[in-house]
Amino acid sequence: MAIVDPRRVAEYRHAGSRGDSSLHDYWQLAVLTGPDREAVVDSRGTRWT
Repeated sequence: MAIVDPRRVAEYRHAGSRGDSSLHDYWQLAVLTGPDREAVVDSRGTRWT
């Protein structure tokens, strides 16, 4: 896990650019709302659902 300077996090939150959700939270939401949709497409065009 990346270590982020708490002061930087506070600056982004104060500016409204950052909330409490993580990338994992957004990924899970996408899986729950569209389990049959494409999840990943690589640079060669390989697609995974």
